Amino acid sequence: MAEPGLIDDEAVEIELIGSSCTEVAGELVRRAFEIHIIEGREDRLPWLLTHPSLTRGVMTQILAANPAMLRDLGHQSGPRKLLDFLAEEHRYPEAVLTIAKDLYTSPDASTADFRAFLANHADDEWMLKSLAHLAASAPEKEQELIAVLQDHAGAYDYFIGIRRGQQREKRALEATSETTMRELFETGDPAALRGLARNPLTPELMLRDLVRTEGIKGAREIRRLASQSLRRVSKAS
Repeated sequence: MAEPGLIDDEAVEIELIGSSCTEVAGELVRRAFEIHIIEGREDRLPWLLTHPSLTRGVMTQILAANPAMLRDLGHQSGPRKLLDFLAEEHRYPEAVLTIAKDLYTSPDASTADFRAFLANHADDEWMLKSLAHLAASAPEKEQELIAVLQDHAGAYDYFIGIRRGQQREKRALEATSETTMRELFETGDPAALRGLARNPLTPELMLRDLVRTEGIKGAREIRRLASQSLRRVSKAS
């Protein structure tokens, strides 16, 4: 009997091929795919492509018959088997990035696995730049990322810029001296202003200035954070 939800017909006879449960389930998915195509049920195909019993062979068949589905599938968060297929066989950017983020930030993912993945996708500068915004689950992973970034001047400079911005934001967030806060404010650096907007010790007058921030990267977020801080100040008083 077919797995619930695979095939909607009340009675569909399927000749199951294979002796193991995995093979049987995979064959059911393949036959369900064929039946949905015949019946014009393309709306069911994205669900089938995330089915845990899906095999690489069936994935290849489905995408060969429906190449437009690749774009939608690339934005799926899982299952991992599907993402691996899209990353390895199609080099699909969103799938590559999703896997890279998980390997970089998850404490359950080993540094060795992250290193191997980077080696296979070292030419993907968009992925490398995206990881610059994230915190590695282990220092060794960050070192692996830096080692690859050093072969890409533009991506490496971007990474260094992000890290320096994070340091400035942290300094502004943790500042306790009004003099230091004023110095940071006068730099006009978006990262510093974002940190000041979040700092619970930032003076009210400075917060009011931050609420009027315009013309710089992240101005909208700075205004929003400063407004939230002002509301907290008002409630406290």
